[in-house]
Amino acid sequence: MILNFFRRKIINYLCKGWSSRKQWDLFQEVFSRKKNFRELALLGVYHGKDLAYMCSALKNNNVKDFKIYAVDLFDDVAGADWGKENQHLKWKDLDFGPPPSLEKAKFIINLLGFSKNVIFIKGDFKKLIEFKPKLDFVYIDLSHDYETSCDAIDLCVKLSHKESIIMGDDFYDGKILGTPWGVKKAVNDKFDKFKLHYNYFWESNLDNLKR
Repeated sequence: MILNFFRRKIINYLCKGWSSRKQWDLFQEVFSRKKNFRELALLGVYHGKDLAYMCSALKNNNVKDFKIYAVDLFDDVAGADWGKENQHLKWKDLDFGPPPSLEKAKFIINLLGFSKNVIFIKGDFKKLIEFKPKLDFVYIDLSHDYETSCDAIDLCVKLSHKESIIMGDDFYDGKILGTPWGVKKAVNDKFDKFKLHYNYFWESNLDNLKR
């Protein structure tokens, strides 16, 4: 318990990002469930904060030999949720903080001793299919536009099985530069049923997929 406490302090100190105690507690709860967590994926890594949270939660719950596919563009490019008219902008133009960094993400994972558990994939999230994983868990934190959210869910469905947990964040009526988010609509359009955690994180599975 003490080691896990200090892990969170180290991650929060070293990692840029918007994740908070809610994400930390969410992953601790999910990975305490009596399920088989062998192959996992995180779509959207930024500087590795959620990734480090996930690794810590898995270790804290005595999950061994897990593998996380960590996928991100890791580049200073506009997100699809910035709006078509803003695709020429960079992260500094929006004062969002530094752009996503593969180097920073690898640093925190190596520091915490999880380098053997993480496979970093630089590029579009659809590259994940090339690795042919059979995912037990996936967490989606990509651009918040409707199209990207739908495409990500579709991909995760293809790579999941009946017992898989499919999750994501930002189930929220947010905007970036006046462009509304589409996560809520995408989740509602793809699933008949889903759970909400903290009124912000959504969770579903193949049984609840709309046919």
